[in-house]
Amino acid sequence: MINKKKCLFCNKSFIDFSVNKVKKYCSYKCKSKGRRKTPITIKKNCLVCNKEFTDTSYAKNRKHCKKSCGEKSKHYKIKKNIYFKEYRKKEKYINYQKKLKENGTLKKYRKKYELSSKFIFSILKWRKTDNFLIPHKIRQAKRRADKLNATPKWANLEKIKEKYKNCPKGYHVDHYFPLQGKNVCGLHVENNLQYLPANKNISKGNKLIYDK
Repeated sequence: MINKKKCLFCNKSFIDFSVNKVKKYCSYKCKSKGRRKTPITIKKNCLVCNKEFTDTSYAKNRKHCKKSCGEKSKHYKIKKNIYFKEYRKKEKYINYQKKLKENGTLKKYRKKYELSSKFIFSILKWRKTDNFLIPHKIRQAKRRADKLNATPKWANLEKIKEKYKNCPKGYHVDHYFPLQGKNVCGLHVENNLQYLPANKNISKGNKLIYDK
């Protein structure tokens, strides 16, 4: 005989197919909701507009009813920026920068700061924001459209793929005649591709450089 059980959360009948017959909930959702110590919904007041809202999050850490209210409450970031601007005008900061310039250690100090975990963490955090992602995606889409418009029908796509696969480390696949140059525009063809170091390719941009 198949013994049916009732879920402790939703009171639905289910069949326990486990070996030890220890199941108490019909699904993982009921299990997470039933074993939760905090209640599922809590009514709170928004810190900005004082409106009541139901906090349905798992941790119950919400403080604002909407995303717009949360953005308004970020006054502490504005205060922090004002503090740094005022600090950079003080004599302590100016004298410290002068000492580093006189000793010739300003570049070393900046390099150490760029390699520090604090600077890297701030960059990675900024790259997750919409201020970086939206224009970055627009640039990528524009680059793809430029390549498609510049590839003719007679282009050998297999050779172009091989050129990209065989690119060595530290090098970029560059167009000898740029796709959107000021004076000359090239095509996305295997004969127009070349290998360049990453630093040179970034500094080159849309310029045409003749190799002598």
